[in-house]
Amino acid sequence: MNKKSDLSQYPWQAIKERAEMAYSCGDYDLCIGLWDQVMSMIARKNGPDYCRALDRQGDALLQIGQYTRAEDNYFHSLELKFAALGRTHACVAQSYGNMARVHYVTGDYERSERWALDCAAMYVAVLGPESKPLACALHNLATLYQAQKRFDLAESFYEKAMEMKLNMFGQAHLEFVNLLRAYAHMLRQVGRESDAEHLDQCASGKISGKWLVPDQKVSPFKTLQIEAHQ
Repeated sequence: MNKKSDLSQYPWQAIKERAEMAYSCGDYDLCIGLWDQVMSMIARKNGPDYCRALDRQGDALLQIGQYTRAEDNYFHSLELKFAALGRTHACVAQSYGNMARVHYVTGDYERSERWALDCAAMYVAVLGPESKPLACALHNLATLYQAQKRFDLAESFYEKAMEMKLNMFGQAHLEFVNLLRAYAHMLRQVGRESDAEHLDQCASGKISGKWLVPDQKVSPFKTLQIEAHQ
């Protein structure tokens, strides 16, 4: 399909599906153009469909290094959600996560941390201390602290995310396996090879059932309290 094709004769929902397909195929330029058409056709410029279009186009922009445009999309979507939903909503938390991600990719870890903490705190506020979005937010925080070499904090978040994802997904699920491998990589960074090997064996299925990381400390997030910063 020509990247400049005029698809205005189609319902915007059909163009949205093409945009999602283009994203999944890695054709991000096409995806961005299709989302432009979708947004031009959506009647409500402040509703959930428009916010999703902004967010998904932002994801494609992020993939091709258009970080400023991606941030603009994410922030505009956040402002629309504030106006429509207030500041305490799971959709707002999702936008906080997008803002954290764009700053993480650009290496602005300080701003990324503020957004990421707010994302996790919002999920606790609206969904409670045990939810899949919160588990993913904690995994993201662990990754962020690992990138900053703040390994004690990273380990605390890895431990809590590991506990939650094991209960939610099970030991064989890719979400849990990927978390174990990331945690193992961090442990190798700090010279804890035997602990890392233990996690690798868990990830490969060689160890199953009830288990704990060797010498695991009690996580400070057993009673989860995360301070919002925004």
